[in-house]
Amino acid sequence: MSEYQYYEFQAIDRPLTVKEQDEIRKRSSRVKLTPTQAIFEYHYGDFRGGSEEILTQYFDMMFYIANWGTWQLIFRFPKAIVDLNWFQPYELEDTITVSTTSKYVILDIHITEEEGI
Repeated sequence: MSEYQYYEFQAIDRPLTVKEQDEIRKRSSRVKLTPTQAIFEYHYGDFRGGSEEILTQYFDMMFYIANWGTWQLIFRFPKAIVDLNWFQPYELEDTITVSTTSKYVILDIHITEEEGI
């Protein structure tokens, strides 16, 4: 069985600068990049670019899917506009989690199906 992984990042708040785009290009030669989007697609091997780091540094949203049944949707919100208490009723261990960085609240929705797709 071949392996398939797809990562898509979206910048909603602002477009990436040329310098930021250059930094992302250094992470993988397989990137399809615009000022507001980065897509990494793998049929063999893994993305070694640090997906969560890329999200927190450059983008507002990440979507990930793998053919073995993993789906992930992550949102980055500025701390100034989000109350952490909003998310507490919806948190589910290992499925819906909320974390913080110095500037952001990260909402991570992670689903793993055992059978894959």
